[in-house]
Amino acid sequence: MKIIVVGYVKSGNTWLARLLAEAIGCPVKGYVAQKTHRQNETAIEGLRRRSPHEVWKSHAPAAEHDPATTIVIQRDPRDIAVSGHHLYTAKPSISEMIDCLAKGKGPFLKPVC
Repeated sequence: MKIIVVGYVKSGNTWLARLLAEAIGCPVKGYVAQKTHRQNETAIEGLRRRSPHEVWKSHAPAAEHDPATTIVIQRDPRDIAVSGHHLYTAKPSISEMIDCLAKGKGPFLKPVC
């Protein structure tokens, strides 16, 4: 069974995916939409674990995935903005990032939404 952890960038997707996979003894395979996997991808972990289950990550809207096997993680947008501000090199202001999230815009990799 494919279990998908969905949420905005910097919402804790990687943390929850790895915690869940460790708890049920299955691998974290990476991102659902990604065709090839990068060697240094933090979303991939525990590939030697053998299980009928596998955990995947996604930043796509939850509605795009099967609700029976999808876990949606929600985090206060203000916390996402602060985490994102520290991560990205193209840094909009925190208030711009919160505005992007409030408007339902996805990842804020560009300086302005």
